[in-house]
Amino acid sequence: KLGNGWATDPYDKETDRNEPVTVTLKLPSASEISCVALFPNGCFPAKYTVSVSSDGKTYTKVADGSCDVGKPTEPAVHSFAATTAEYVQIHVTERSHTVTGDGALVQFGEIAVYGKANAAMSTHRKAYELLVGDTDTITPTFIGTGSETPAVTYKSSDTAVVTVDASGQITAKKTGK
Repeated sequence: KLGNGWATDPYDKETDRNEPVTVTLKLPSASEISCVALFPNGCFPAKYTVSVSSDGKTYTKVADGSCDVGKPTEPAVHSFAATTAEYVQIHVTERSHTVTGDGALVQFGEIAVYGKANAAMSTHRKAYELLVGDTDTITPTFIGTGSETPAVTYKSSDTAVVTVDASGQITAKKTGK
């Protein structure tokens, strides 16, 4: 789940309810997503589409949305067939029914994207400093894998300098660069 609030700029004083506006979210990485929930906060859009993209250039519409009241209290939840995407776009074609002194605003309390994040691994260390003969162990942290721990294969790029065994233990053999 990734959540963020968003609103049009009230200083623009846009009064045309049909003036389109687009908000684009870039996810941390390409992920399998299957649901976008738009939580209200003030002026919710009357008509909009939800689209997804893997490259931020070509979008595929996954949902149409509409709201008959200017200030709903429940989120608009849009579920769709799971797809891999890195970008989520909400394109508003008709702004809120409520026009205030600040104009025809669009406000979301939160835009939540649900699905399964792609797995990532981090070692939390960019380099290991060892003297010849010293050992250390690579300890990976997995993100987005749920309860599963993926198999990891370790490999040294120069076994004359450092070796690594199947469990991640590294041994310095000679001075490296």
